[in-house]
Amino acid sequence: MLRLAVFLLSTTFLLGAERSVDPTFLHRFVPDVEITPSDLSTDSCHYKPLFGEGDSVTSIVKGVARYGELTIDPKGTCLEVAYRGEEQVYFLLEGNGVLHYGNKEYALRKKDFMYLAPGV
Repeated sequence: MLRLAVFLLSTTFLLGAERSVDPTFLHRFVPDVEITPSDLSTDSCHYKPLFGEGDSVTSIVKGVARYGELTIDPKGTCLEVAYRGEEQVYFLLEGNGVLHYGNKEYALRKKDFMYLAPGV
């Protein structure tokens, strides 16, 4: 099983200094968060939205488009996505797998991370 911590930063993050900060506290206990269908989801790719898109209180988080936990079953795959205005960072919490990027494949293992620029 492959588990990734996923968070994507919106380009509005760069404009954060121009806004006042709302003193809101958010807390999640990840095992209690429900799996929610997303644009990555398949029968073998499961997403838990912790903050941002898909989360029940998504309006509170302003600079993060989505932050969650993605679990991929053994020999499973996720759908291909591209977010035009968002940076993506994936961190492998446990397991191993293969990242398909263009025509290349990259072996992944625990504690690897991947950064994808907006639109990739």
